[in-house]
Amino acid sequence: MTTFATRQIIRETLLEELQVTPELLRKAERRYYEALARIAELKERLTALECELYSSGTVSGKNEAVRLAELWPHTGPLHSAVREAESESDRLKSEVFYLRRKLDNLQLMTKLLVEEAYT
Repeated sequence: MTTFATRQIIRETLLEELQVTPELLRKAERRYYEALARIAELKERLTALECELYSSGTVSGKNEAVRLAELWPHTGPLHSAVREAESESDRLKSEVFYLRRKLDNLQLMTKLLVEEAYT
């Protein structure tokens, strides 16, 4: 059993969290979608660079392994940038999921407190 003062503190804390969490979630989602757009842009630049290298004759390997070896000095930094952007995107995705779960849990706890008040 909790005291009235403790329940009041819990209610106030829940209300504060319910007011703040949606905005945090919105910002996290915006950053996540910006990261996805960055990945798409980097991949597009990588494809354009590879096409340019093939067109210019810089890459003319007879098989896949030779072509990759010829491409790597030119595309390596972009491949690294894509990997870093994907890693950041994964981190942001987990943050978005965490905030969604947190918001769901806060809403459930609030619902339970409201039901408790009426019983």
